[in-house]
Amino acid sequence: MIKFYVWNADTGRKQLCRNLECNAITNLADRKKWCRIKIAEINQELLKGWHIDSKKLQALEQERIRSQQRNFMKLSDAIDLVLVQKRGEKIKSIRNYEIALRVFKEWASLIGIQNLSIDSIKRDHITAFMEYISAERDVAGRAYNNYLRHIRHLFKVLIDREIILRNPADKINYRNQTVGRNLAYTVDQQTELIKFMTDKYPNILAFCQVMYYTLMRTGEITNMQAWWIGAYDKNKIYLPKEFSKNGDERHITIPPQLEKIIAKMGWRNLPPDTYLFSSGFRHGTKKMQSRMHANKYRRWVLDKLAFSKDYTMYSWKHTGVVFLYRNDIPRASIRMQAGFRDDKSFEAYLKSLGLFENSLLITSYPSMPEYP
Repeated sequence: MIKFYVWNADTGRKQLCRNLECNAITNLADRKKWCRIKIAEINQELLKGWHIDSKKLQALEQERIRSQQRNFMKLSDAIDLVLVQKRGEKIKSIRNYEIALRVFKEWASLIGIQNLSIDSIKRDHITAFMEYISAERDVAGRAYNNYLRHIRHLFKVLIDREIILRNPADKINYRNQTVGRNLAYTVDQQTELIKFMTDKYPNILAFCQVMYYTLMRTGEITNMQAWWIGAYDKNKIYLPKEFSKNGDERHITIPPQLEKIIAKMGWRNLPPDTYLFSSGFRHGTKKMQSRMHANKYRRWVLDKLAFSKDYTMYSWKHTGVVFLYRNDIPRASIRMQAGFRDDKSFEAYLKSLGLFENSLLITSYPSMPEYP
C-alpha cells in the first residue's frame, strides 16, 4: 500500500490517500519495483499541484459529457430534441417554428447531412439552406427572415442546453422587408408574352397558365404530379402539405379556362406519379428544381422580350391576384386559392401589389382651408 497526502480544497486541509493497486502483485520484488515507479508518478503529480476539488471535478465531468453530446448527437436528433422542448413550452408561434425546422430537417436529409454531428454544422450549411429556401420554396422578404430567425433560435436552444458552443446562423444577414418586386403583367404585356410563348415555348406557357389560374407558387407547380388533379374532387387540384410553402394542404379550384388546358395537355390521362413539368417543361418522371424553371423562363422568354428584372415567372401569380381583385372577387376566395393562412399575411401581400386601399382616406379626408 502506498500512502500520501493531497490538499483538499473542499475541507481546506490535507487529506490522506491510499493506493492499494500494488497489493494485487504477489511477487515481492515486482511489487517493490512497481511501487517505486508509482511513487515517482504520484510525486510528479503532486509537484504539478494535484489536489482534491469536487466542484472542479464536477465541472470537468459535465464538460466531458457535453463533449460526448457534441461529438455524437446527430443533426436530425438535435432538431427533434428542440421541437419536443418547444412543444412543451406551448409558444404561440409553434406552428411556424415546426414548419421551419421540418423543412430544415427535410433539406438536411435531401443533401445527406442529417446524420452529421450537430457540432460540425457550419455557417456554410445554414447559408446553403437559406439559398434553398429562397430559390426552391419561393421565399423572400419577411418569410425568409422568419425562417432564418427560427433556425437561429434552434441553435440558441442547443447552446443554452450546452450541447453546442456556437451558433452557425449568427452572422447570416436578414433581408430587407420592403415591398419588393411584386409586379403584375399588364394586359398588353400578357398578350405579348402569350403570343411569343405560343409560337416558341408552348410548354412554358402551360406552366404560366397553371400559375395564373391556380395562384400556386413556382416550387409547388414544379412538384405537381398528375394524381393531384382531381385527387379528391374532380374540379380541384390537391396540393399535399409537404409541398406547400406554409405547410398546409390545399384544395385548389380549377376554373373552366384551366380545365380546357388540362384536357388539351392530356394531364388527366397520365400515370399518377408523372411530373407535369419535368425537363424542358414537359411531363416526365424526373422532378426538376424550380430554380431551373424560373431561370429558363428568364433567359428564354423575358430576356428575349427585354422585360426588366422586376418581372419574373412568379409575376403570373401576382397577375392572377390583381385581376381577381379588380374583378371584385371576394378577398376570402382569393386568399383560399392562393394559400394564405390568415388575413394579416394576405393583406401584407395585397399591399405589396399596391392593391390594399384605405377607402376612408378617399371618402373622408378633411380638406385644407381654401383661400377665397
